[in-house]
Amino acid sequence: MKRLLPVLLCFALFPVFYIQAQEEAEETTVNGIVDSNDLDDSDSSEASYIEMDIRTSSLMELAAWCRELGLSEGGTREELAARLRSHYGLPSVQGTDLGEERIITIESANTTEYFTIEVVDEEYARLRGDVIISLREDNAVHRIKAWEILYNRTRNVLTA
Repeated sequence: MKRLLPVLLCFALFPVFYIQAQEEAEETTVNGIVDSNDLDDSDSSEASYIEMDIRTSSLMELAAWCRELGLSEGGTREELAARLRSHYGLPSVQGTDLGEERIITIESANTTEYFTIEVVDEEYARLRGDVIISLREDNAVHRIKAWEILYNRTRNVLTA
């Protein structure tokens, strides 16, 4: 009977510890996003999971993640990833150069219009009529042809 008592006591206390551990885990995440205050040096596994999420997320997923954290959602994938790493206090990844030169050239357009939508505080450029633009990035050149192109200058989003 004396040997059975410690075993029964362990089974009785295990659910209490399990529920308490679950509650602590739920407190550190809000809508699936980890608060940067909860990351410390001793918990590198959580930081590595966040880094893996950043590396494997698409541009749209990174923009949504930034939006949920109250960060700016405009920019390239690399800029959004750097913004998230900065928010969580993660080291920047070597090999990503945010200073890469990108040159956008308007080769042709019948009309060009620049305007701001003040309600959302976003700046736009609209090109109309046989529009051809080229984007030179490193050694690659991308060419877009369309009747109309709308460029959201605030979010760095191009719509043709």
